[in-house]
Amino acid sequence: MAVDEIVKFVEENGGESAKSSLAAYFYKEAFTGSSYEKFFDIREKPNEFTAQDLIAVSMLSVNVPPRVAKWLLNEGKEDLSKLLKEITPVDLSIKSEGVDLSKNSSAYKLWESIRGCYGMGETKTSKLIATKRPNLFPIFDRHVARALNINEKDYWLPWQKFLTSENGEGCIEKARGFASELHIVGVSDLRLLDVIVWMREHGHTFITKDRVNAGSMKAVSYSAPK
Repeated sequence: MAVDEIVKFVEENGGESAKSSLAAYFYKEAFTGSSYEKFFDIREKPNEFTAQDLIAVSMLSVNVPPRVAKWLLNEGKEDLSKLLKEITPVDLSIKSEGVDLSKNSSAYKLWESIRGCYGMGETKTSKLIATKRPNLFPIFDRHVARALNINEKDYWLPWQKFLTSENGEGCIEKARGFASELHIVGVSDLRLLDVIVWMREHGHTFITKDRVNAGSMKAVSYSAPK
């Protein structure tokens, strides 16, 4: 299975590359995405989208189109909240026993409701719904998808199958260990693994000598800053 490639990213150089990726990504908020989790709280209004969720999404370098934002917060609010209430508990994990991500599930209906809006592609939609159920929905990113050889049409199920496997459990345990050593808190297992792959594949290319020398960025162990 393609997502098994995550093992390679987590274990490369005895885990030092993965740990370095997390260290660089969360260093002094050099990457705005490191602030994503700080703008939403699944304990507050877990069943409705808020302006804070829209800000959180912008931290990941995308913006919800104005018309869609208006719909999310007004006309579409009731229907979306109904679907969110059916996806329980709020900390439901993609690896929870019996979790349903099929096309008949409330999770998929939520995805379809938002994905069907003009200007909302797979990336924006996944970043938005992950603010409500961060342990359930993996964020779609083209660099990560390419690295793991999976596509946007079948993104959730490979992640689900992997994370419930022995290899998946091992990767989660190691990623959590790296996060603990680096004092990274409040970040889901899905996001930790996503960051590890994204940084190794693409994110490290944003790290520059000037910013490292100025102390505003941290170099990774596997690539010299440009």
